Amino acid sequence: MKTMKRTIGIILVALILTVGGVSATWFYSMGTAKGAEGQIPVISFPWEGAEELPNQAGEDHKQLIDTILSGVVTDGNGSTTNIGLNNPNSYLAQEIASRTSNWWFSSDTLGSMDYWESSDINKYFDLDTGELAFLLYFPEGEGDTYYLFTMTDNLGGQNDPNVPVGEYIYPVYRTTLEKDAEGNYQATMTEEGYAPSAYYSNPITGSIFVKYPSINPGSWRAGTRGDTAETAVYTFVGETQTAYLDTDTNIKYYKTEQLSARSVLRLSTTSTRSSLHIYDTNMEEVTLQTGEQGEREMTFVARANTTYYIVVIGDHYTTFTLETAS
Repeated sequence: MKTMKRTIGIILVALILTVGGVSATWFYSMGTAKGAEGQIPVISFPWEGAEELPNQAGEDHKQLIDTILSGVVTDGNGSTTNIGLNNPNSYLAQEIASRTSNWWFSSDTLGSMDYWESSDINKYFDLDTGELAFLLYFPEGEGDTYYLFTMTDNLGGQNDPNVPVGEYIYPVYRTTLEKDAEGNYQATMTEEGYAPSAYYSNPITGSIFVKYPSINPGSWRAGTRGDTAETAVYTFVGETQTAYLDTDTNIKYYKTEQLSARSVLRLSTTSTRSSLHIYDTNMEEVTLQTGEQGEREMTFVARANTTYYIVVIGDHYTTFTLETAS
């Protein structure tokens, strides 16, 4: 998918450079070019890496980033308020100032998983972003540079992380926010990467009494996972995952751990061009209860305290579900 986007961009630029007298309209669109009639459209993005951000329903990362920077809400009387970082009186700006200046309640993070701040943070989400989570990271010594991490909101509940602490969560997108010459924060780069699962540290109680799943932002790394069994992406029972298969390999590895009692699990995909395989800890195909290896649906008996590997092959965009069989 990424290779295709870059190839299309190179072709468009080459056309502009080789055809004399052609005008072009530059604008931002999530993967769709809409130029004026009679003009050659050229895809332009507001910052480096923005084109890689998912934007499906409920998971529009760019919209969430824009809201955190300069979002506006309207009350019942029609009055508007800027709730973004670029309003120094906004909740976000004031909360960060408090956490970086108050020694007793100091912190270098503010996230959507903050139990005490949830009523204020909820205003940054709508139908297009409601399935996402975010973590703002403002480490000491970085000056006017913040890091905004956005990810799917499947982290789990209090004291119950879906991804065990220490296992990598992927994908986690890190967007660098920097002040411009006018003193406003702007997104300058987005990178795809991964970070260890960790409990969110609240400045009031830390992560001792109120423990909600988050990530360790200081251990985030740029890159992809799932290209090999050693870097398999962690998934869990009850999750629906989307595998983005690279055009060169067309294969993605996931892993899951059955931590509780022995149970029967169902693995399935709605993609008509994909096939699924399930392997045990030794990377040997699991004996199935129903279905066949390589098909789109199968059930198998999962033993307690055992790691299983899921291999997705085929379509470039494959959604699959791992769930308890009824």
